[in-house]
Amino acid sequence: MRCIILFIVVIGVLSGCSSNDTSKEKDTSKTEESTTGATDTSTSEETNTTSNETSQAEKNEAIKEEAVAATYSELNVDNPPVDKLVKVTGEVVGVTGEGGTLDSVLISQEEDGENCLYQVMNMSYLTLAKDDKVTAYGTVQDGKGTVGTPIITATIIERD
Repeated sequence: MRCIILFIVVIGVLSGCSSNDTSKEKDTSKTEESTTGATDTSTSEETNTTSNETSQAEKNEAIKEEAVAATYSELNVDNPPVDKLVKVTGEVVGVTGEGGTLDSVLISQEEDGENCLYQVMNMSYLTLAKDDKVTAYGTVQDGKGTVGTPIITATIIERD
């Protein structure tokens, strides 16, 4: 009886050793695959970065084409058309902070012989200064700016 139990234990130990070798081989092949996959991932990240830049440029062009000229009479009301895509072309007459990202600027746009002010939140990477001639593309926000003007959050601002 002891002989049979010893025989079963030996078989169990030997079979346990052989399955460990098999799993080590599988782990090695997985490591090789993951190393190869990492190389492929970095290549695809470079491709994604390039395609993201391209797609962002395409998005910017689409925004520029879709935006309509802002009109003071339409936006300076109690319930402005929130999220409407507009463009404001004019001169920067006031800047908060340093005029960079997350700062706001006051843009004076001439409409029907009058200068109308818009408070534009700068979400672009362009730093603006007083007297810059710009075109800002963005969406109308609810409420009034610091001087009672319509608020626009601009994701694209270009110097003219």
